[in-house]
Amino acid sequence: MNIRLIAALTSLVVSVFVTAANAATFTVFKATAYLPGYIQQGTAGAPKLKMARLATADLINLALGQPLLTLFPDTYVLAAAIGDDNTGRFIVFDTKVLRVVATLGTVGDRRRAENNPEALVDFRRVGTGNIAFGQAGSITGGNLRYAGIMIVQQSDRPGPFLNSRSEVAIGSISYVTGGVPSEIIIIHGKLTIDGKSLGTFTSP
Repeated sequence: MNIRLIAALTSLVVSVFVTAANAATFTVFKATAYLPGYIQQGTAGAPKLKMARLATADLINLALGQPLLTLFPDTYVLAAAIGDDNTGRFIVFDTKVLRVVATLGTVGDRRRAENNPEALVDFRRVGTGNIAFGQAGSITGGNLRYAGIMIVQQSDRPGPFLNSRSEVAIGSISYVTGGVPSEIIIIHGKLTIDGKSLGTFTSP
C-alpha cells in the first residue's frame, strides 16, 4: 500500500479517536425562564430606564432570530443540557426529533456541592455557574450568573428527574429586536428546571 495513503489513513483514525475521546454526553432537561430587569433608552442627554422582562418564549424566539411574539412549534422547548464533563449548554431543543435547534450559551464550569449518601436515593445538590451567551439568532451576547438548589429524584423514577428550588439569576443579555439593539440588566431572575430528562446528545 502507498506510504502516503497509509499515513493519511492513520491520521484519519487518530483524528476520529481523539474527537470521540473528547466528546461529552449531555443530558437535556426542560427549563423555564423569568428574567425581569431594566433597559436603558437613550445614551445622550437624559437616558431613561425602562422596566423589561424576558421569559421562556422570548428567549426561544430571540435564539431563532424571530420577533418576540412569533409562534413556534410546540415541540420547541428551552432546555438546560448538563454535560458529563461538568460543562453545560443553554439550548432550544426539539422534543419531537430530539435535536438541538439553537444554542443560546454555554457553561464552561459548574460549581456544586451535594448530599448524596448512596445510589438510588433522592438527594439535594447546591450549584452555581455562569451562562456565557454567544451569537444566536437575535442574541448578540451577555452573561447570566445562576444559583439554586436541585433535588435529584432517583428512588422511584425511571431516569434522571430534577426539581430546582430557590433559583436566582443575575446578569445581562444583549439582543436586537426590530433593528434596535438592547441590553437588559437582570437583577432578580429565575431559571427553573423541573421534570424528567428529555434525552441525551453527544457533542465535542
